[in-house]
Amino acid sequence: DFIEQQHEVFKQLSVMKLVEKLAINHEKTDIQSTRTLDLRLESGLGLLAGFNQLKEFWFKGDQRMTLEDVHWFANNFKRLKHLSGRLHVDEEILKPLKDVLTERGISVYDGN
Repeated sequence: DFIEQQHEVFKQLSVMKLVEKLAINHEKTDIQSTRTLDLRLESGLGLLAGFNQLKEFWFKGDQRMTLEDVHWFANNFKRLKHLSGRLHVDEEILKPLKDVLTERGISVYDGN
């Protein structure tokens, strides 16, 4: 199922522990497709805990991250300086998520 696929992708990515820049792009195969790597702990994000060198992270696709996910990002990617991607599709939820990261010195670009 989709969650198992997500865990497998995170597992494969997790071996690249020395990566400083990571770009996860999703090319839609058709106009209806919205599937992309789900950047939430419940989907396997925690498997990237060893990314100690990560400084820049770019992603595309609709995300629905939570405060817990964003705090995890900030606490585990201690060298992260720039994040480019939309953390959440809902504007009201997006702002507090961005605030957590910017308060930790992480610049966030979400296309707005």
